[in-house]
Amino acid sequence: MKERIKIWAYRLIWTILLATVVLLTIFLKVEGKENIALKVCIGVIVGLFVFAFWLDAFLVNYKTYCIGQIVILVYAGYFHHYIKVNGTIYDEHNTLVYLTPIVLSTTVNGMDI
Repeated sequence: MKERIKIWAYRLIWTILLATVVLLTIFLKVEGKENIALKVCIGVIVGLFVFAFWLDAFLVNYKTYCIGQIVILVYAGYFHHYIKVNGTIYDEHNTLVYLTPIVLSTTVNGMDI
């Protein structure tokens, strides 16, 4: 449940930031006629930067699997990935490179996961 809240918080924060940048860019374009090209250019550059992080927020994910009495949670964040089995983290990987395939594995009750 903690993972779900964290993911939705990321998505909400970046959605609010993206909407703010878009609205500010539109407001600055309408408000003044001087230096309009510079204002729009800065707004577009900042907007593209925020849009990239907004899009990344929708790539953060987790999945829960139930096998008998075992509950397995796999979390893939920006830089932090882990496998949690029955509430205990068994394999964890931290990296500075994100959006790359990472292999996580563990053995629980003689079963390779």
